[in-house]
Amino acid sequence: MKKILKLLVLPLLACLPMTVFVSCGDDDDTPDVDLSISIEDATVVDDVIYVVKGETLEITAVNIKNNEPGKKALITSATYFVDGVRLGTNIIPPYGFEIPFKRDAAVGGHAMQIVCDIAAEGKALGIAVLNYDVVVVEDASDIPSGKISTTIGSTAKLQ
Repeated sequence: MKKILKLLVLPLLACLPMTVFVSCGDDDDTPDVDLSISIEDATVVDDVIYVVKGETLEITAVNIKNNEPGKKALITSATYFVDGVRLGTNIIPPYGFEIPFKRDAAVGGHAMQIVCDIAAEGKALGIAVLNYDVVVVEDASDIPSGKISTTIGSTAKLQ
């Protein structure tokens, strides 16, 4: 029994010193990127996404731009949430996703989040959380007027 215990415990103990060398990066090590999404079958008015009840919000791309000149950045995955419910993950560029707002979808405001793994040249790996307000309306005539777009930036929080 002691031999079995040694065989199980010794490898675990050997791994402990490695955890000492793992550290959190500082702010200079965080990727400096801008993120946005491109959409179809929805309307963006003043940074709010409007979707007609029964329609599908199609995110055609999650876009990334490295703010450090001459350096590259990329997204390795995008995981989608609406009102805290995980809908799925896309690991294939351009990381699009379809979110159906069925006939029984609640009219009104919803919170959409996209969590992206970020790799930027010369920086530590990062995670970006993109937050969007989505409003489901009964009819297209309920969408307010204003600055309309098919691309929307994000107040992404990088970690």
